[in-house]
Amino acid sequence: MILDMMAKTGKNPSELISTLESTVGQHHYDRHDIKLVQINKAQIEETLTTTPPKSIGDLSIKEVDDRDGFKYFLEDGSWCLIRFSGTEPLIRLYAESSYADQEKSLIEDCHSILGI
Repeated sequence: MILDMMAKTGKNPSELISTLESTVGQHHYDRHDIKLVQINKAQIEETLTTTPPKSIGDLSIKEVDDRDGFKYFLEDGSWCLIRFSGTEPLIRLYAESSYADQEKSLIEDCHSILGI
């Protein structure tokens, strides 16, 4: 697909990204994996299910999708996902934001939610 876009527009990948960002804005993404060596998976799942956070950092949670982990959609359009790996003994934390470096602080906030 990227090669098709490059051929059609004559733009290189960084130019295509700039064009996309000028249309939809910037997106910053991060992921952090935590080994489940000393973490109780069942306890974390119970806590996230029975006493879910109302905010992450200072952002209110507007919606939660629990189909594949716990994905929190935040008031500013950012999101975080806490999910257990299906293939490894890991918790994976994901975050995406339109604001530079906010994804890193969202990951840190998810660590706090988990108590680690």
